[in-house]
Amino acid sequence: MPTFTAASAVRSLGDGTYTASLPAEWTIGPKPHGGFLLVLAARAATRTATDAVPGTEGLAPLSVSSQFLRAPEVGPVLLRTEIRKSGRTATVVSTTLEQRGRSCVESVVTVGRIPDQAPDYADLPSIPAEPPADAIDLSTMESGGVYKLGAVCDVRLDQQGAGFLTGRTGDPLVLRLWVRPKGERPDPYFALIAGDISMPVTFNLGRFGWSPTVQLTALMRANPAPGWLRVQVSCSAVHGQWFDEDAVVIDSTGRLICQSRQLALTPAG
Repeated sequence: MPTFTAASAVRSLGDGTYTASLPAEWTIGPKPHGGFLLVLAARAATRTATDAVPGTEGLAPLSVSSQFLRAPEVGPVLLRTEIRKSGRTATVVSTTLEQRGRSCVESVVTVGRIPDQAPDYADLPSIPAEPPADAIDLSTMESGGVYKLGAVCDVRLDQQGAGFLTGRTGDPLVLRLWVRPKGERPDPYFALIAGDISMPVTFNLGRFGWSPTVQLTALMRANPAPGWLRVQVSCSAVHGQWFDEDAVVIDSTGRLICQSRQLALTPAG
């Protein structure tokens, strides 16, 4: 099975256009994983920004903001990029992911250099650096073939707070997970996966089923160290079928790596 880096590669056709493949392994049910779609947009945008200015190797996505217009299918896709602003500190690139001539995901990616110095301030949740012994390996969890990511990356779920596992409803909408890629160390692109790795927090309301993302924004804050990425996912409000979901991703050294926020739809209560 290809590594995450190989599976999410983009291939240049010239003029800021790229091809990529949406593999069956990186799906939720029959649909490609939202974080994986962000990764393709970020890779294409970063390649375009790097190619535009000679001597700018080492660039990475600083932020990715995506609108999900329609869910693509497993298979080949086309990515079109356009530089909207070029600068020494940040370059802004718009990216459109298309399939069969239709736009599926439209993104704006800010590309630059991720800071490597220690933060001057950070207010982060307290999460153990490694999953507890009773954390659930999601590759062994019965999901009817819906959650396939456990086969391509290690994902562990903290049982504390995950009331839906035992049929409870009404627990706080906060989940904690640990994730790492198989066969390689995490990088900024895998951190985008981590920011969207959790099952919907609305499971704790007894709302199961597909919860499509409508808008997702992720901020890259540091390069991850080797080891587990710890993730805390929370929700502020559920209004009808609309809910928000915030994720904080922390690496094995305790640094903030990624923040994400999405607006999504949940099955009706």
